[in-house]
Amino acid sequence: MIPPASQPPRIVVVTRSEAGMTLIEVLVVLAIIAVAAGLSVLAIGAGSGTSGRAEAARLASRLQLAADRSMIEDTRLAFAPAKDGYSFIEWDARQGSWRPSRIDGLGERVRLPAGMTITPDDARPLFPLDANAGGLGFTLTLADRSRHWAIAFDGITARLQPGHTPATRSAP
Repeated sequence: MIPPASQPPRIVVVTRSEAGMTLIEVLVVLAIIAVAAGLSVLAIGAGSGTSGRAEAARLASRLQLAADRSMIEDTRLAFAPAKDGYSFIEWDARQGSWRPSRIDGLGERVRLPAGMTITPDDARPLFPLDANAGGLGFTLTLADRSRHWAIAFDGITARLQPGHTPATRSAP
């Protein structure tokens, strides 16, 4: 219904408490929600124990990549384990020695997360990956404080083995 023309238009006065939220207040609330969501995601990931398995899967993938590249590019590559990490090295025929690999993604030394160790199934310092240069199969055990994962390399394929119990090695 249309108000009669004799009545003046109604003026509504809004006080500060009824005006709603400012843009700054909305941004602060969104920032709080984002921080809370980030913390909850980190807490879920830290308690699930998947970081060790992810590291083992990453190692198996890198071994497979190195073996494939060695075969495709006809390059002598080797896996060089260390107490706290590993690296891939390649044979330099000109120098007659091993050097860090120049293949993308394999040249840098990988450090394992704190508390994680890598143990080969034998005491060789290097594990050749190409079958032409005497590459033999081997098994690596990646372990943290309470769990372990095995990565088996048969000379061609690297795979993560579920449910592996590491063998104890006696000192010579």
